[in-house]
Amino acid sequence: MRPPIIAGLLSGLLWPGAGQFYNKQHRKGAAITAAVLALLGYFLWRLARIFFLVLPPGLSGVEGWVEAQRIRFLALHDPLLHWSLYLLVAVWVYAMIDAVWVAARRASARK
Repeated sequence: MRPPIIAGLLSGLLWPGAGQFYNKQHRKGAAITAAVLALLGYFLWRLARIFFLVLPPGLSGVEGWVEAQRIRFLALHDPLLHWSLYLLVAVWVYAMIDAVWVAARRASARK
């Protein structure tokens, strides 16, 4: 018998989709892992664009610093950056809840 809490901990603490693999739902685990990797990659790419910002030529000193801060401020308020993080958290929470629910359902079916 597979304890449901182990499936939830695997998906919550180790990696989203690990609980599905523990429950022997390999396709669902692979799909959740792929979704998390895609969302995480997109989020990090958008974030890297903000922090490794290259200033236009000719800007230096205080003017360059002010322009860089203005662009970073606008970029950090980018809705796509925020939505990718929201979706990442939603998939992570779904993976935890689904892993526990499936493991509990299978455990009660065996009784």
